[in-house]
Amino acid sequence: MDSSTVIFVATLAIAFIFLRWLIAPIPQSNEFNIAEAAGNTSTGQESNNSSNASNTGNARSRRRPVTDSMVEVVQTIAPGLTRDQIVFDLSNTGSVELTINRYMELGNLPYPPNSARGTNSASSNEIHSQSQSQASSRSATEATMESNSSPKEDLAVGDSTSSSWEADKSERSVSLHRRKQEMIVAARRRLEASLKNELDLSQ
Repeated sequence: MDSSTVIFVATLAIAFIFLRWLIAPIPQSNEFNIAEAAGNTSTGQESNNSSNASNTGNARSRRRPVTDSMVEVVQTIAPGLTRDQIVFDLSNTGSVELTINRYMELGNLPYPPNSARGTNSASSNEIHSQSQSQASSRSATEATMESNSSPKEDLAVGDSTSSSWEADKSERSVSLHRRKQEMIVAARRRLEASLKNELDLSQ
C-alpha cells in the first residue's frame, strides 16, 4: 500500500469524525434549567415539610400540661362539670380562659370519648323530678289562691305581680352578668397566683 492510499484513508476517517461531530445534537440550556428547577422544587418541598413538622412539634411542646390548679379554677366557676370534662377540654384548648369562655357560651363542656355519664344523667333526672314537683305544688297553691280571691283583687294582684316580675327579671339578668364577671376575675386571679407559686417553687 502506497502513501497516497494511506493519506486518502486517513482523510476519510477525519472527515467522518468531523461530520459526526457536526450532526450530533447540541444540548440546549433549557434542559439544564428544567433539571435544576426540579431539584430546587424537591428541596423546597422537603424543607417545607420539615418546617411544618417542627412547627407542629413546637406548638405541642408549647401547650401547657393540665394541672390540678387549672382544674380547680374551672371547677370554682362551673361546679356542675365533672373532672373528666374539664381535663378533656383543657387538654384541647390548653388555656383556662378559653375553657371558661366555652362554658359561658355553651353552658356545658363536651365529654371525653368512652366516658361514663351515669352520674350526670341520674343527677339531671333528680333535678328534673324536683322541678316538676315544685311546679305542681306551685300550681296547686296558685289555684287555691285564685279560688279564694275576687275578680277585682285578681286583676290588681296580676298587674302588680307582672310589673314586679319584669323588674325582678331585669335585676336577675344584671346580677347574673355581674356574678359571671366577678367569677371570671376571681378565677383569673387564682390562676395567676397558682402559676406564680409554681414558678417560685421551680426557681
